[in-house]
Amino acid sequence: MASKTNPFTFFQQVRSETAKVAWPTRRETLITSMMVFVMVILAAL
Repeated sequence: MASKTNPFTFFQQVRSETAKVAWPTRRETLITSMMVFVMVILAAL
């Protein structure tokens, strides 16, 4: 059974891990979204 972590420590750890994530740039997100949109349209035909 996992030990309980107090909420303050938990949110500190979440914030720390979130800072480590390599988030995509706005341009990468836009291009990927457009690719998905095109594939959905092609699959619907």
